[in-house]
Amino acid sequence: MNRLLLDPSIRDAHWIMRITLGVTLIMLVVLFSERFYLDSRIHQTMTDIRLVEQNTARVQRLSANMLMSVKLAASTQDLAWTKKYQSQQQQMIIALAGVLKFATFDETALFETAAVPANAILNQLSEKALRIAGKHNSEAALRVLTSEEYGAEQYRLESATNTLFKSVSTRLEGAHGSYVLFDRLFLLSLLMASLLGIFFLWNAILENIKQALSGYKGSRRANHNEPELDTMTQLRNRDSFQRRAGIMLEDARDSGVQVAMILIDFDQFQKVNDTYGRLVGDSVLCEAASRIGKSIRATDCKGRYGGDEFAIMACSVSEYHNPYIMADRLFRTMSKPFIVDGQELHLTVSIGSALVASGFMDFDELHHRTHLSLQRAKTMGRNTIVHYTEDLAIEALTRDEPQISGRPAA
Repeated sequence: MNRLLLDPSIRDAHWIMRITLGVTLIMLVVLFSERFYLDSRIHQTMTDIRLVEQNTARVQRLSANMLMSVKLAASTQDLAWTKKYQSQQQQMIIALAGVLKFATFDETALFETAAVPANAILNQLSEKALRIAGKHNSEAALRVLTSEEYGAEQYRLESATNTLFKSVSTRLEGAHGSYVLFDRLFLLSLLMASLLGIFFLWNAILENIKQALSGYKGSRRANHNEPELDTMTQLRNRDSFQRRAGIMLEDARDSGVQVAMILIDFDQFQKVNDTYGRLVGDSVLCEAASRIGKSIRATDCKGRYGGDEFAIMACSVSEYHNPYIMADRLFRTMSKPFIVDGQELHLTVSIGSALVASGFMDFDELHHRTHLSLQRAKTMGRNTIVHYTEDLAIEALTRDEPQISGRPAA
């Protein structure tokens, strides 16, 4: 699984996933910003509509109250009603201004064309009625206020005012409806963008995983077509062991666990073949393979590396399962006599081991270190165990350096 996750196609899928997520997030941010703007406009238009309705009701109420006030002022000749009438005029101007601020240029021009002259005439007639009432002629003042001219101008003013109110309210309500509609459309767009992002992301991941699995299965089939086991010992052969060991090293790098390799080589095994025959030697190798399998864990990898040499790859090395303990156990089990066809053979082995404590190491380097340990065990007289140290590598380099010697020229 770890090798599958390291596949280039999967890494490409990760990049595609990041790009798709980035684009989707940008789209969502833009759409959310637009929706925030629409929400603010919806709220503002609702507030404007309420203000227009409030000022409209106020204008209508003041219009009726002004007519009553001026009539009472004319009939009673009471200055209090005159002052109230004048106050109501100022309130009327403020209420109309509260509506006009929401009006367009055309709506304002239309209103002023009809309302301003009518309002001016009404003010003139009202002032005339109040002057007549001031001369103690209430009947004449009331005739002015109830005249046909006064009623026509009042109707003209009310019509202009109602037209303005209706036009402004209709336009604001239309804008509010448009904003609500756009808000619904943006919600739908958000949903569609999210679904499309998920669809393309999922499709890209599936496509790349399919390609990776196809290549992985193809390599697995190719590997299965190759012989995996040594026909005699039924352990992994050299190639199979190297592949499995490489996978274990990759897993160890990802998970941070330690890995150890052990090489076991019989000392002077050719003498067994020469003395007892190859069939006896093969039986000894089969018995050795069986002993190795019983001495290690099922998760460890074991193989016949060639001739009379065996290799073990141990994963998840710990205090109670490390190359020192394993090598000692294998050394003791291999030192026991081999019984073949009633003959008791006492054989010795040399063992070399190396540990990958931290960091990444490829199989060739690990095998090289383990082989150096095995060579040192052989040169020390065989029948022993050697664990890799840096001194072995230094000695090997020194030993392999060309020796340059010469003599002085005559």
